[in-house]
Amino acid sequence: MPSLKIPAPTKPQLKINPDLIEAGNIDLTKRPKVKNPDGSVSTVRTIGIEMDGMHFNIPTVVGNKIVSDKEAINYFKKTKQHLGAYKSQKAAAAAAQRLHNEQAKYYGL
Repeated sequence: MPSLKIPAPTKPQLKINPDLIEAGNIDLTKRPKVKNPDGSVSTVRTIGIEMDGMHFNIPTVVGNKIVSDKEAINYFKKTKQHLGAYKSQKAAAAAAQRLHNEQAKYYGL
């Protein structure tokens, strides 16, 4: 697979998170709410993947449904839509947890 050619983050983004390679490119204010079997609601349901030496957070909520990890990865490869690219898996996991907490507050979940 060819390189993704990710642009460098801006100085304000680096000040907030020095492990950030690229900020996400998905509008988090317009995420679909998908009901889970246990009655909870998901808006991003993030997984982490490594590609081209970067650690990406990608959603498994695509359209108005939860998709498999494989489908989410294929969707990412096709659209390049992601929730952030990081220097390490640890940084990506911490960012995913922050995003989960922020989305829960934003959507009142």
